Amino acid sequence: MADPQVGTIWRKRTGGPAYTQPGGPGTPTIPTQPPSQQPPTVPYYVGPPQEHLGRFYPGCGHSIMSYEVAQDTVNGAPAALVLCPLCGYIQNIYQPPSLLDGQDIVMG
Repeated sequence: MADPQVGTIWRKRTGGPAYTQPGGPGTPTIPTQPPSQQPPTVPYYVGPPQEHLGRFYPGCGHSIMSYEVAQDTVNGAPAALVLCPLCGYIQNIYQPPSLLDGQDIVMG
């Protein structure tokens, strides 16, 4: 199996729907988030659709509240992968993983 790369889907992930990336590395993943419910037709502002309430927007196009961190090896050395929790899109790789200690992950 090839080493993980930024902008691709992490293949060691299990469970959930099978995500694909037909445009290649660095492009949005499919399936996308389900369409949000339409706001009711009322004469006042009811707020943004539920789908757009995320804090971060990784390159896969999902709206998320936090990243997931996983461990893998890159070029035979341990690494920390910063992932979209929905599809496993690799937003960033920290090598060695200790570089992640005490840092804020803000990469939306």
